[in-house]
Amino acid sequence: MDRETITAESLLRDIYEAESALRWFEQKYGLLSETFYGVYQQGQLRDEDPDEIQEYMEWSGWYEIRQDRRQRYEQAADFLSAGWPCYHPESHHSGMHNQLKQAS
Repeated sequence: MDRETITAESLLRDIYEAESALRWFEQKYGLLSETFYGVYQQGQLRDEDPDEIQEYMEWSGWYEIRQDRRQRYEQAADFLSAGWPCYHPESHHSGMHNQLKQAS
């Protein structure tokens, strides 16, 4: 299995990028992404317009990216706070700059 090196900074960058895209869709459609995603997963969205279908797919993709990166970030934070006695939550920079190995 190949492994990739992911930093906390790259995870945060991905989270911020996804959140920016999600805000755009939320403002356009007047729905929070969590609400949209639930309805999307249930197949209950209007799907007559090909452009809207494409946007729904993009919106769900950004939502999944944000969820994945948040989970990875939380796992990294949990790992660092549990395993490193020098880690202090009020100073998250103590360990988060180190690179973490994540399965690709």
